[in-house]
Amino acid sequence: MDEWQQRPVRELAEAIAAGTLTPAPVLQACLRKIDARERTLAAWAHVNRAAAPAIRGDALAAAPLCGIPIGVKDIIDTADMPTCYGSAIYEGFRPAADAACVALARAAGAVVLGKTVTAEFGLSSPGATRNPHNEAHTPGASSSGSAAAVAAGMVPLALGTQTGGSIIRPASYCGIVGYKPSFGLIDRTGVKPLAHSLDTIGVLTRTVDDAQYFAGVLARRELAMPLHGALRIGRYGAQHWGNLSAAAQSALQQADEALLLAGAVIGERPLPSWHDELQAAFSTIVLWDVAATLAFEKLQHLPRLREETRKVLGYDTPAPAEYDEALIQGETWRAALDALFGDCDVLLAPAVPDVAPEGILHSGDPSYCVPWSLLHTPSLAVPVTTGARGLPIGVQLIARIGDDARLLAVGRLLESTLQAMRASQDQAEPA
Repeated sequence: MDEWQQRPVRELAEAIAAGTLTPAPVLQACLRKIDARERTLAAWAHVNRAAAPAIRGDALAAAPLCGIPIGVKDIIDTADMPTCYGSAIYEGFRPAADAACVALARAAGAVVLGKTVTAEFGLSSPGATRNPHNEAHTPGASSSGSAAAVAAGMVPLALGTQTGGSIIRPASYCGIVGYKPSFGLIDRTGVKPLAHSLDTIGVLTRTVDDAQYFAGVLARRELAMPLHGALRIGRYGAQHWGNLSAAAQSALQQADEALLLAGAVIGERPLPSWHDELQAAFSTIVLWDVAATLAFEKLQHLPRLREETRKVLGYDTPAPAEYDEALIQGETWRAALDALFGDCDVLLAPAVPDVAPEGILHSGDPSYCVPWSLLHTPSLAVPVTTGARGLPIGVQLIARIGDDARLLAVGRLLESTLQAMRASQDQAEPA
């Protein structure tokens, strides 16, 4: 295993800044992984083999992401390499400027190694990427390439976006950490829009610490905080968990046990009366917004769009009053979040109902992610266990809007306790 895979990103950046490690070995290790697996995984839309830090000298040494390679989802603009939005109609397109999040990452010393595969326009027509743990299965979408690249060790950090379930779902399917911040925490300038009131930039990483560190740089704020006092966790809608697979049930049970072992108090938080209305409101907003954000592509290039994209664009656009009502409902439900959380700091819920489904034409069920996208809350996918065919599965933690630092702190606690539990089990098993 290469050195960078065993060390937190912040430590790697500090070592590069201190001169005890140069960026070249880290970058070469990533390229070796790409050379070894990209032919079958298809995680990358473009690889920049000449990639190097955008800043040099003393400025680089002071940069928090000093020499760290990152992947960028291919609906996020990059001025020095193609941005195709996952669509044939934009093949070879070069934006005039980097997206804000890319520019901020470069200014922090990151090396943009390339563009990762996305569903067309981040919608519903998945790319060719396969799950690194079992290539007969989907990695999830639409941040499929970013999730697969991190899971396969091709890059330590990657940018993704989520409108419905496009970070949390692929993170869970690929056995990595996925962090969808509170809506608007990371600037979206230069990202191909899908649904303006829902689109959120997030990160896919190996660990919660890496997610906290990377997202903190992009958000330009500290996302670390200590946990004090008794931590209260709410099992969200646990009475409905019976329809989950055995693997998803096991992941939730193990997360429960880890949080209890870490000293948390765990209680039930029932589904609110409006929970079942969330999906309909979400669909209304997306269909209305997509009719505008992809209007040019529909008008000028409809025959060249992928079948699933054409299908979505062929649906009836909701009436203005229906769209306005869905927006109002979203605001009303966000105002009810304090009541939903009660005395809980963080909610625990399934990330996905099962491990990644077989095949790559369908990217899996986002239904456990959609509510939190509509409600603008931060959510975090933490890997927990494996199910059938060696496929990983995780759980989802959710916090109140703006309480991202607490969410990440709880995620770090869950992650470290799960690791300690596994180490204890390994020691107890006979050789």
